[in-house]
Amino acid sequence: MILASFCFLVLNGLALAQKTEVDYPQVSGAETPRTVKTFLPDYIKYLFNLALLIAALVTFGSLVYGGFRYLASAGNPLAISDAKSQITAGILGLIILLIAYVILIQLNPELVVLKIGKVEFNKGVILYKERPGIDCNSLKSDTSGLIEGEDFLRVRSNYSSLGDFNNEATSVYFYDSAEEMEIKIFPEENYEGTPWESDDHDGDDCKPISGNSQSVRLIWKMPGVYLFSDDGCKADPHLFTSSVSDLSGSINFDNKAKSIKIIPRRIEKPENLVWDDGLCPGPWVIDCNINPQCCRGEMVIVGKLGAVLHEHNDFRGDAEVFFGGTIDEWPPRCIPLSEGGAIPECNPLIGMDNSYCVEHVEKDRVSSISVFVQRPPDSSLPSGGITLYQNYNFNEDENGAECGIYPIPPMALDYPQWIDAGWCPTFTDSNGISSLRVEGNFSAVLFRGDGRGEVFTASDIRLKDNHIGDNQTRAMLVIPVIKKGM
Repeated sequence: MILASFCFLVLNGLALAQKTEVDYPQVSGAETPRTVKTFLPDYIKYLFNLALLIAALVTFGSLVYGGFRYLASAGNPLAISDAKSQITAGILGLIILLIAYVILIQLNPELVVLKIGKVEFNKGVILYKERPGIDCNSLKSDTSGLIEGEDFLRVRSNYSSLGDFNNEATSVYFYDSAEEMEIKIFPEENYEGTPWESDDHDGDDCKPISGNSQSVRLIWKMPGVYLFSDDGCKADPHLFTSSVSDLSGSINFDNKAKSIKIIPRRIEKPENLVWDDGLCPGPWVIDCNINPQCCRGEMVIVGKLGAVLHEHNDFRGDAEVFFGGTIDEWPPRCIPLSEGGAIPECNPLIGMDNSYCVEHVEKDRVSSISVFVQRPPDSSLPSGGITLYQNYNFNEDENGAECGIYPIPPMALDYPQWIDAGWCPTFTDSNGISSLRVEGNFSAVLFRGDGRGEVFTASDIRLKDNHIGDNQTRAMLVIPVIKKGM
């Protein structure tokens, strides 16, 4: 009777599910995978519960088989002995399995339940089918009540084939803005055909998809400095996270840059909650204290690069410094490179928004790039600065004039500072700057009157040996930086 009851309970928990893409046994306590798009945590939970049932069935099967052998072994003492041993082993196995389960339940019921928390998806896109009750603009990222693989599909990486979702997607929801991710949806598998594209969406946007959809490519935009071959920061993007002395060769981007965009690094701060309409569409009291489930962590900029574009390779020729707007600016701006020219077009007073230079580096004339890390606004104020000397070796070999430590207080130490002849009269002296000292987290860009510039991240006792030359400096940009990386 006990064995029969146990058999009934086991078989009751193991039944065949409705056939979808693959026939999976339905197991109580776990959701049966419906499609090949089922996520790994769901498979793990399913397999865990299935393993418990299989162990019980194997043990019970061994017991039943031993019973049959016992009935069929009349007159054979050796066979009867083996059958008894198998029955005994089956009973012991069944008892051990039941006792272990009961002990775990008594100690802590959660020990026999594999709990995998809800997987939060906040990157990529959601593809929606056109069905009654499914409206991307209303649902946003709320897929509760819908079936993954049948009503919608989450995409966080490239799909060379959407499988059963081919040509089914009619709208797309974006977790990320176009500054962080672009998408291309192709009408054929393996990314063939002319794609439907989006490069102007915001995070939490929905867009209708036109045409067929059989493969998807996501283009993630990593933080860094991007140069483009068009004026609108769209064509042929090239990412730079460190300085490059020659844009020809393997990079093959010499004299091709026409615009620049600097994308900062952002992270989510869970302690800084902000309201997210996508989590709670409809009428809600917009208050994170009252409805915390409708809020998410604020996205905060924690690092940003800057760049100096150079007219020639080896960081020579005209130089132009770009910060991509203020360090906390979002979304990042696209800055077209100029046709050339001098001040006031290249105005250092508005340099954070545009650029610092004496003369612009013309579009299609960029051959090398210097990359630096801007100082985050919430970091400690840097110490040290830049000191300019009239003679070599910091005036130690011969007395001479010097321009004191820059940046000049009380001007902000966390923003770049433009120093010209108004601040340093030696810039206009025929016997001008011959050496400089760099201290602390600062860098300096020295400019000649004709626009040529050079970046200095360390002290130099003899400028004559550099591209900038001796007694040629007419302006300087002091940049607070982080020298350890973003």
